[in-house]
Amino acid sequence: MNVTVTGVAQARAYFSRLKDGAEAMGKLVILVGSHLRYARYQHEGTRSFRGTFYLSRAAQAAMPFMREQFTQALPKGPAAVFAAGMASGHAVQARAIPLARIRTGNLRGSIAVYPGRRRA
Repeated sequence: MNVTVTGVAQARAYFSRLKDGAEAMGKLVILVGSHLRYARYQHEGTRSFRGTFYLSRAAQAAMPFMREQFTQALPKGPAAVFAAGMASGHAVQARAIPLARIRTGNLRGSIAVYPGRRRA
């Protein structure tokens, strides 16, 4: 991230947006997953079935994209941070769909991105 400051007013405005973006990022919750009951068991497995960890693997694969999105969004403020979070969630979703190995059911179509709320 490059910072070019030409005056005190510009510096204050830039760092104010950066601070607001960082605070927004600290409160940001983006959920990627499925509402289906069996989705958790497909992901984590059971005693008789080894999990596929499709969401964990997708999140790991999307990490460089997410890092870039947030690096660009932080200095632009809270709205940009939220947009970066949603874009990151969709990147995880896109990578998770082909990894969800299941022949029947609706698991692939049920993987969705939701803005969440921080728990107290």
